[in-house]
Amino acid sequence: MWIIVTLAAAFFQCVRTFRQRALKGLLSTNGANFVRYIYGAPLALAALALLLATSGESLPAVPGGFWVSAILGGLAQILATSALLLAITRDSFAVGTALSKTEALQAAIIAALFFGEHVGWGGALAIAAGFGGVALLTLKSLSLRALTGSGGVYGLISGFFFGWSSMFIRDAALAVPTDLPLLAALVTLAAVTSLQTLMLGAWLLVREPGMVAKVLRAWRVCAPVAILSIIGSACWFLAFTLQKAAYVRALGQAELVFTVVASTFLLREKFGFREALGTFIITGSIVALLTLTR
Repeated sequence: MWIIVTLAAAFFQCVRTFRQRALKGLLSTNGANFVRYIYGAPLALAALALLLATSGESLPAVPGGFWVSAILGGLAQILATSALLLAITRDSFAVGTALSKTEALQAAIIAALFFGEHVGWGGALAIAAGFGGVALLTLKSLSLRALTGSGGVYGLISGFFFGWSSMFIRDAALAVPTDLPLLAALVTLAAVTSLQTLMLGAWLLVREPGMVAKVLRAWRVCAPVAILSIIGSACWFLAFTLQKAAYVRALGQAELVFTVVASTFLLREKFGFREALGTFIITGSIVALLTLTR
């Protein structure tokens, strides 16, 4: 199940990021980021209400630690998404997204150092191989130019905060007292998106007056992004309740395959031997990871 929902999350995230890129011309970076929360939170709450009504379950009473992890995870995701939006608007769509995918490697390190969650040597090698594929997709001429450019730097920062966000969200989901993974995922999703709406909304009201009103007026353009985002987030959160975050993020590198296809056929960006080899290595690392976690 975690494999299916992770692949679905990767697909929806790729499509959402592609659609969200178009919002940059209409809204600020933080405004485009805010779209997924202000429109996504009501959808997450509605999905949770529907599950409770159809399953006969009651809303679980979550402990205080849940809220700490939810706040930290939500804040890290806000920072990661804003950095990703900056990355894909200051460099190519594929490069910005690909460098953000170092989150798998960064999540594995964070999990081992701070959460006592180890992936083992086999899993570490598979994740490292995936990072090699990412490097082939991003480091042109095997130099550090892609990393030192603004798009590359923001991509790496995005991966760093996505790594932290994954661990905190998994920590929050596992703290929900229920035997139903979907219920734990939706409780966490509803809480995190609601908190993110408050946090980023307050920031926009103070630092970017009028941006919240712009987001609300552009609802016809923003609604599709929000729907794609909340579906993808629900899949990510469910996957985090079922499997280690590092494994989920490593499998989530399948998004790069979707990204390369989108950047090649929709944005007309170059797809050469290095891109093909990088995609092949990433795919191989994913196969190896799935074999190791069977």
